[in-house]
Amino acid sequence: ITVNPAPTMSSANAKTICSGANVSLALTSVVPSNYSWVATANANTTGESTTAQSSATISDVLVNTTTVVQTVIYTVTPTATTGSCVGTAQTVTITVNPAPTMSSANAKTICSGTAVGLALTSVVPSNYSWVATDNANITGESTTAQSSATISDVLVNTTTVVQTVTYTVTPTSTAGRCAGTAQTVTITV
Repeated sequence: ITVNPAPTMSSANAKTICSGANVSLALTSVVPSNYSWVATANANTTGESTTAQSSATISDVLVNTTTVVQTVIYTVTPTATTGSCVGTAQTVTITVNPAPTMSSANAKTICSGTAVGLALTSVVPSNYSWVATDNANITGESTTAQSSATISDVLVNTTTVVQTVTYTVTPTSTAGRCAGTAQTVTITV
């Protein structure tokens, strides 16, 4: 009589990702196995496979549609490749951090010689990186990356006509360090 071992999952049972990222969780067990996995639907996320999948990697791209952390629960069942013994299902919890979206103004008008003074905000607590595109008719714009929550450059228009300076602002959430979509901010001087 041959007694084949039942597989026991050995891969991680939790992972944290940023919204819009691939789960990319390789599934392993103590004996060579095939895997079936399925997610429980979460109304606040998209991308989870709610029908059974058969692969050795959970590869869903999950999007958190809210501004708070969400979880997606997967049930993974291993089946040994030798003997076809079915192992105990494993619950895998994927935490999906929200990506920041800028909520501050994307335009402002100032007088020559004054500070921009534009406070940067997003829908989730974030840190910000910002940089200006050089305008030959303006002095004072930061053309190297800056890290602060306010664009504070003092801009001087060296001409007699209205000029603009374009900034690119990128938020990165403080929880999870998820990078958001960059925002273009136009300052009229």
